Amino acid sequence: PGKVGQKVEFRTGTVTITDVRSAAEVKLGSVATTSGVWLVVTLDFTPKGEQRFLRGVELKDGRDRIFNHERSLSSPCGPAQPGLILGCEFALEVSKDALPDAELHLSTNPPGAELPDDVAVIDLEIDEAGAEQLGATTQRITITAPRTKGKA
Repeated sequence: PGKVGQKVEFRTGTVTITDVRSAAEVKLGSVATTSGVWLVVTLDFTPKGEQRFLRGVELKDGRDRIFNHERSLSSPCGPAQPGLILGCEFALEVSKDALPDAELHLSTNPPGAELPDDVAVIDLEIDEAGAEQLGATTQRITITAPRTKGKA
């Protein structure tokens, strides 16, 4: 477990959520709109031991609903090389009422894995006022491709 801005270690690597924003529209090649909110998360990922992808992305809201990567828009976060920080950004489509008390669950499980066995759980620290502010945004955010930021 961890929170925004905190380096969180899990078995297969470390992750730090560096920014959480919202948008009514996101662009990654084409423009996508939503009647809810695009939650745009920027993070740094450093794998341990071997090259990895950060594949599993889910948001669990305060009512135990799950919003998963099938509703996300992003470039794959990887391949990330051990000892190097990979900066990634993704947008996850959620309903506006999912933002209060939301947690982000991240894993490096391979495609087809039924349940993640190594998960970082990040408290996004969004209260009712923060959710209202995030839900009211009308901006468009362009999602950037993953980029190596240097040595860990």
